[in-house]
Amino acid sequence: MAKDYIPRANSKFDTFQSILAKMVVANATAWKIPIDEVNALKAASIKYSDLYKAISIKGNRTQGQVAAHDEFREKTYEPDSRVFVNSFIKTNKNIDVSALSAMGITERKKRRKQRSKIETTPQVFIENIANMWLRFVCRIESHYGKGSIHPESDGLEFRYSIGTKPATPKKTTDHHLSKKAHFILKFEEENRGKTIYLYARWVNQVNDALSGP
Repeated sequence: MAKDYIPRANSKFDTFQSILAKMVVANATAWKIPIDEVNALKAASIKYSDLYKAISIKGNRTQGQVAAHDEFREKTYEPDSRVFVNSFIKTNKNIDVSALSAMGITERKKRRKQRSKIETTPQVFIENIANMWLRFVCRIESHYGKGSIHPESDGLEFRYSIGTKPATPKKTTDHHLSKKAHFILKFEEENRGKTIYLYARWVNQVNDALSGP
């Protein structure tokens, strides 16, 4: 199994994300990355740096600061960073191997053949396992009885809202990306008893036009 390019330790993650953001900003034109994506990454990097700085000294931080840091990293910044790297860095022919290495990202593998449009939706099974924890098991139509990921996809995208039904899937308030067919989500106690409106699709992170319905 390949080593994850995103460090687990907060101090190392701060270094990783800082280098990534600086190199992307400096090379955005040459690497042909959309300016809106560059600005979003830069803003998120600045926000994370401030949150990490507030908790970097154990004897001089509050539980609230730690919670704010953890929530932003785990629920927003790290997932978004993975999507950014997969979409604009790993498959970018304008970025050479030395730049990938400087950002701590493993050399891209040979591009596989062009994938086709995904026409099917995932089968999703949900189990309440403990308090506010839900287990999700997803599979393609041909794999009865076991979890599976569509071979033309990069994984599953879940969009959901709690309490109020959104007008369309794009109007949902939260999202989750998973490369695994089995995963668990924890919801806040304040949402107990509320209805969750959830939409799932197979996602192509390189070309969204090829993602499933």
